[in-house]
Amino acid sequence: MASSPSLRYLNLSNNNFVGPIPNCSVSLESLDLSNNMISGEISAEIGLCWSLKTLKIPTSKSNISSLQFLTLASNDLSGQIPSEIGRLKSLNWIYIDRNHFSGKIPEEIGNLVSLNHLDLAWNNLSGQIPSSLGNLSDLHYLYLWGNKLTGWLPTPLFRLKMLTELDLS
Repeated sequence: MASSPSLRYLNLSNNNFVGPIPNCSVSLESLDLSNNMISGEISAEIGLCWSLKTLKIPTSKSNISSLQFLTLASNDLSGQIPSEIGRLKSLNWIYIDRNHFSGKIPEEIGNLVSLNHLDLAWNNLSGQIPSSLGNLSDLHYLYLWGNKLTGWLPTPLFRLKMLTELDLS
């Protein structure tokens, strides 16, 4: 069903579906799998979904909480970065640069204490850099350039001993 060439919107949310995330067609623009029991790996085939603008995946009731790498860079994704990202405690890398995300950087990202790389560059993010990013004691790389961030730099950022690259230009 998800690979039907004319299907543009597929909402499978709020069910008890189990198993892996289905492959999708190149015409699919929105895939909502939230509030299910989805498990397993996200297939590399998702990269073939070049029309995909919205992807909602389960975070609280599924095995996706073991996700270590989140790479959605260089797409046409928009909206706010969901605060639920803070539940993905196993994340080591977040690459969601070069999209159209807007709004504030969620404070909850500061809960991801295993994070090594955080790349939110070239989006439309605004507001202040959350001081909770100072909780990311394993953070080596922080890229926030190309956004519309304002305010003071949070003092806790300067206490990150592992930070080797910081780009806020």
